[in-house]
Amino acid sequence: MRRTGFIFALLFCVAASAVAQAFAQETEPFATFNQSPIIQIHGLPGLGEAQVLGAGRSRYRLIADLASNYTADKTAEESVVFDGETQRDVFAFSRGLGRGLEAGIEIPRLRHSGGSLDGFIGDWHDMIGTAKSKNTPDVLDYRYERDGQTRLSLSNSTAGLGDVRLTGAWQWPGDGADETAVALRALVKLPTGDSNQLLGSGAADAALWLSGRQRLDGGVAWFGGLGVLVMGEGDVLADQQKRAVPFATMGTGARVFSRFGFKLQVDYHAPLYDGSDLDQVGAHTALLLFGGDVFFSRNTRLEWGLSEDIVVTASPDVVFHLALTVTP
Repeated sequence: MRRTGFIFALLFCVAASAVAQAFAQETEPFATFNQSPIIQIHGLPGLGEAQVLGAGRSRYRLIADLASNYTADKTAEESVVFDGETQRDVFAFSRGLGRGLEAGIEIPRLRHSGGSLDGFIGDWHDMIGTAKSKNTPDVLDYRYERDGQTRLSLSNSTAGLGDVRLTGAWQWPGDGADETAVALRALVKLPTGDSNQLLGSGAADAALWLSGRQRLDGGVAWFGGLGVLVMGEGDVLADQQKRAVPFATMGTGARVFSRFGFKLQVDYHAPLYDGSDLDQVGAHTALLLFGGDVFFSRNTRLEWGLSEDIVVTASPDVVFHLALTVTP
């Protein structure tokens, strides 16, 4: 069995083996972000929970994102091809420190390959009326050229450790258990991934943002937040990389049954790179995420979702997302 299929099957089987019971868990934002091959190497965060873990409580999370990329464009000065699959698997751990504080770590493993989903993705785009044709299925070709020079090129499959992230949070005054909760969140991304293989950016980044939640009647909740990403001087398109980029998220979710919930989310971020007229490199990005949660116990839930590019070509065609969260 391919490693991709094994990861997704393992996450589902582990969650499905838990004992189902009625309980209350919050509707949380999707634990993912833009998986474009030149975006996910930076420190752009997922929004994260508005309620910080209590003192002595821990959260374990396994995340799997499988992004299918196919886009190509050119101008008189530039050309770009992003053709391939990027898989990002993450082990994340967080712990409540008391006094409204939380600390954690995220350890990612990345794989870029030609993949095997091109036929399925083609059928998906046919179904939703946005068909895209591919001349060379199941190949890896991440390439960007500017002013006659190749600025980025990856054609051989590669896998390895990505950029490790250290995370922290502070609960806005209150315990986070009220109808409205707000947390100030932060992360520092370390340059542990190989930038030559697009496993990292080659620099440290930092992000600071607010995450908020408002409960409504009938099990419905709104969530959202905004912040800024500050990037170090990386190795990937170094002379085009910006230093500071704003980002924002808005979403809503509802518990339809005691063990099932659905949610919808829109993520936005400004361009991470200057000097390009191509959307794949220099566009403001908005992507739509839809899916939900399966609650297996008071402390265990499986998040599933799909993301689609609202600003076409500025993020992957489609991303399949799973996240298993256990909070003992």
